[in-house]
Amino acid sequence: MLSFAFVAQTCSTGNPNVELDPDNAGKGSGGGSGGGGNPGANDGDPSLPSDGALVLSGAPTVVSASPQLGVDVDVQAPISIWFSESMNESSVTSSSFVLRDIDNPIIPVSTSRTWLMEGRLLILNPNFPLSTATEYEVVANPGPLDLDGIAYQPPTNGRVLRFTTASQPSGIAPKVMATYPAQGSVNQPNDHECVVVFSKSVDYTSISSAISFSNQTTFIAADYDTTLPNSARHVSDKVFSFAHEDDSVDLGSSLQVDISTSVTDIEFTPLSLSAPYLATWSTLSFSRPDALTFNPLDFGVFNPAINLNNYTDFPITAELGITALPTDIVVLRANEGVNVAESQAPVGLGTVPFILDFSNDLGGSIFNSDTQVLFSAFVERGNLRTTIKTYRNNLDETDFVAHDLVRPFLLNFGPPVGTFAGQFLCEQSFVRPYGLANEEIGQTTITFDSLTLPPRNVPALSGDSSFISSGFDPSLTTINEGPVDFEIEVVDAAGNAALSTVQGSVKFFGFVGGTDLATSGGNLRVVAYDAKNKFALSGATVHIEDFGGANPDFALSSSDGSVTFSGRIGPQTLTIQIPGWNAVSLVGVDSSEVSLPLQSSIPVVGSLNPQVENINTGVLTLSSNTLVQSDAAVDPSLTQEYDLDAIFGSSLQGDINRLNWFSGFHEVEDFPAANRYFRFVGLDSRVLTRPSILGDIVVPTLELAESTNSLTSSTDFIYPLEISAGTGIASIANSGSLITSTIPGVFGRLAVGIGSVNLGGGGVNGAAELEINLLNEVVNEGASASDIQVSVYAEGVSGNKALAIVEEAVAASPGNVAVNMPNIPLMTSPWGGASYPFSRDFTDTLAGLSGIYHFTLLDTSASFGRWDIYVSSSSSSAGVLTLPTLLDSAVDVSPEIPINNDPGVQWFAVCQAFEMPLSFDESSFFFSSLYQDSISWALAAQSPALGF
Repeated sequence: MLSFAFVAQTCSTGNPNVELDPDNAGKGSGGGSGGGGNPGANDGDPSLPSDGALVLSGAPTVVSASPQLGVDVDVQAPISIWFSESMNESSVTSSSFVLRDIDNPIIPVSTSRTWLMEGRLLILNPNFPLSTATEYEVVANPGPLDLDGIAYQPPTNGRVLRFTTASQPSGIAPKVMATYPAQGSVNQPNDHECVVVFSKSVDYTSISSAISFSNQTTFIAADYDTTLPNSARHVSDKVFSFAHEDDSVDLGSSLQVDISTSVTDIEFTPLSLSAPYLATWSTLSFSRPDALTFNPLDFGVFNPAINLNNYTDFPITAELGITALPTDIVVLRANEGVNVAESQAPVGLGTVPFILDFSNDLGGSIFNSDTQVLFSAFVERGNLRTTIKTYRNNLDETDFVAHDLVRPFLLNFGPPVGTFAGQFLCEQSFVRPYGLANEEIGQTTITFDSLTLPPRNVPALSGDSSFISSGFDPSLTTINEGPVDFEIEVVDAAGNAALSTVQGSVKFFGFVGGTDLATSGGNLRVVAYDAKNKFALSGATVHIEDFGGANPDFALSSSDGSVTFSGRIGPQTLTIQIPGWNAVSLVGVDSSEVSLPLQSSIPVVGSLNPQVENINTGVLTLSSNTLVQSDAAVDPSLTQEYDLDAIFGSSLQGDINRLNWFSGFHEVEDFPAANRYFRFVGLDSRVLTRPSILGDIVVPTLELAESTNSLTSSTDFIYPLEISAGTGIASIANSGSLITSTIPGVFGRLAVGIGSVNLGGGGVNGAAELEINLLNEVVNEGASASDIQVSVYAEGVSGNKALAIVEEAVAASPGNVAVNMPNIPLMTSPWGGASYPFSRDFTDTLAGLSGIYHFTLLDTSASFGRWDIYVSSSSSSAGVLTLPTLLDSAVDVSPEIPINNDPGVQWFAVCQAFEMPLSFDESSFFFSSLYQDSISWALAAQSPALGF
């Protein structure tokens, strides 16, 4: 193995942009006549090369230009300037090469610039036709630089070319002005494209059949693409470029281009090419490097990067083709901004391993600590050079390599931002710490209970410093607040590990748990939490009474949001009130620990603006596990529809303090559609959005693209649905089907497929299509690869809503799926005339089943109020809701009503039912599991008003 230290090049940075004196018409024929010459040009900064660029030693020169001393030049003709090597295109401005009328040099002719041949060929096209019978010239000024930052030195008199236009503006047959590589040029890189410059716009459809390339050495066709894709047409079809397709052929050969007179212009009466054209040039006998490669074993799971572990011995390999000789030299370069480092080695056996030392005399790096480096290489044989081969990724695109000598560190766990260092808050049993770091994170490792879990390698880097780790399940026999301790180690995207692991702890909230009250000795701890921002609510009034109304008591929550009651026996009813938050009650719970999430009375949601690319018409069904309704409540249907024409003016309301997932399905078709149910699909697989209540852009990782599941002759991953409607939904206003999956530690269900339903009639009356690429993305994050959930959503014209969910196996040709819609829990007795407290009847749709009812009471007073009441199915008393009395003491006569019942105020009620699996334990669960683990959900429309 060879080791070469890089040495940074230094260049002067002056660029005076001195213009040629416009009073000098340059009519003299000798050097320097008419104006005393041109000031010298200063070198500047090096610039990044492109793949296929040519970099030579010394100053660049103009090798050829067209038209040169031409007469009768078409007034539409472009000007072409061919350099000895590739130029820094940004260093060439409108004043670098000036086209002007010799007799009127004060006002230059406005031109547009087009670069071809990787910066070797500059095309100047007049923005308007030139004047007839007029002599023009192009003069050069200092300023243009090659890729090494070496300045082009204009001629002494500045003149690059001179020509005279034809005496008529049209009706002139087209001509070939020039081809590049130029006629008669030698030792040209074989990978250069061939460019043909015509005197005027021609009919591009006449080109392919009129042009041919031949290898005069081997007497076979030369390897150029003559199909003329759109990328080959330039300057209003006056210039055409033909790509050389294979670096391994046409080496050391005489190449020829032939253009027949069948080319025509685009005038009203087309004119053919005035004369056939032929040009030849010869190529180098050796080719540029085949590739720059990295050994995956040197970088493990990370992309190749220069980091703290390898910046003194960074490995990279140049692969050479069979035409390279052992005595050839491979030159390897690293470009970082204005700094360029270079190393070289003999080709030897054709695979040249470099071990590069980027360190300086002080032990640091010659490059900036946090930057990007572009690697490139070319081959030298004597004084000849190939073009450059840049490092290219798996998509065959030029790619940068990170130069990162900064260790990562965590800013905080989250969300929300502001939780103190090391503490993570979790609203479900599976712990998946996430938060913000100082830079992009590529790997996390969790240690829990002295066991180091397998590291999580980020499957697709998000481009920001949000991170999500692997997760763990503490396996608590009874849910409690915690804390549970763990350690987390982070490694940045370049492979630098943090200086040390971070000690963390997790606290749980939003749960019913602990033991039953008999086991706890009658002690019940209640914690009040803000459901949105996940902080404790101190000063909240916490009411308690035995289920049914005896033994009322109350207390104020302390600084950690907690209250502990003693001497409680059997099921209890809890209610929490605090100004600024909606009241919440939990009815009939026999547990020793309860953490109740309270919703702010002013809904606070984030505004998310999805950036949809490629498709700009039609309806997009967008799904997210964080979507909320106008009252900041979770949207059980998960979906919202947007017209893509107006999507940039719309925003989604979402809870962006959660791990999230977005997926989009374009133009979902009505059932039964043949073989697919949406045209395009895409998603944002970043499962973390920075915590914020401000607008946040959601940029899809996968752009909307054609479904991968549509087959010509068979159904592919489409699930036929046999749907039975429940009671309470008569006429359907809105319906749909969805396929979802779940990622451990991520709230809610995640859409990986969609379909449509028609609840009228029997038999198969719906379908849903699984999108495999979405499933693969969630599997990368820990979801099941074998099972998904099929759900059907329906909304009646009266406002009742229902959702049924069925677990299914992943199958390419699945059988029919039976989906039974739940019944709606309707209020069955009139509201009128009662005073508080009271009981009301409702249809007990969870009778005999595991689950939770969630009642929401709303008042219509000036100070709008809301009261959320959770009732377990075992405490529903055959469909009776009894409101808590909420007395401060047994002798009080005025109950502490959470919402207004003054005369004239009206109350409305909404009831939703969550049917849970048989394994559900109503004395030990997380409230988030109601939305994630329920097997059906139903919501009644708003009830009639109850007046006071």
